[in-house]
Amino acid sequence: MLKRPLQKILALSLGGLLLMGAAPFLANAQTTETTNAYGLRGYYPTAAPSAWYLLPNQFVTFSGKGFAPFETVTISGPQGSVNIKANQNGAFTGGVRYLAPYSAANTKPSFTVAGSISQSPVSLTLSVGTFYPVLNPAAYYVYPGSTMTATAKNFAPTEPVWLYSDGVFVGSSVATKTGAVTWQFTTPKGGAGFTLTAEGQWSGTQSSRVITFALQ
Repeated sequence: MLKRPLQKILALSLGGLLLMGAAPFLANAQTTETTNAYGLRGYYPTAAPSAWYLLPNQFVTFSGKGFAPFETVTISGPQGSVNIKANQNGAFTGGVRYLAPYSAANTKPSFTVAGSISQSPVSLTLSVGTFYPVLNPAAYYVYPGSTMTATAKNFAPTEPVWLYSDGVFVGSSVATKTGAVTWQFTTPKGGAGFTLTAEGQWSGTQSSRVITFALQ
């Protein structure tokens, strides 16, 4: 029969071994929560425009998800900032749009989408293109002082387009919804020919053609 002091020592030693053996299981049971770049847990917002490429006078809308429920989301860009509320799932769509001005042609406007709670901003960069009009005279050899027609395409939809002959205004027309234009005008009465130029009054884009006078 063991004496009580020895019994106590063995019990303590055995208890220590049991605790040491349990430690790895306790460690494995612990969970580690990850955090975003700002030290906040659980929110990893993403955002995107409805299109990454657009033309002047076209617009895009924005959508996002992964934000905090009902938080205020601020979309900042070249035209200022606009706020929108995320829904109960931390998502939003539509309601905010960016209309590219004609002055934004051939640029890459940048936007930042940031939640007031999640505080993990998303950076977006769009591309704004331009128009490439094409002028098509009815003929490249004409008589001086004659009546001729010309057409053009690829101007901005519904924009006014002016026609010039050697820099002199000879007529105007409004483009269709597809950017097509038609003119009828009188050619100059002298010289060896002239340069015909069509210029969009909103887009500022141009197209020119050289017309030669036929020998009479």
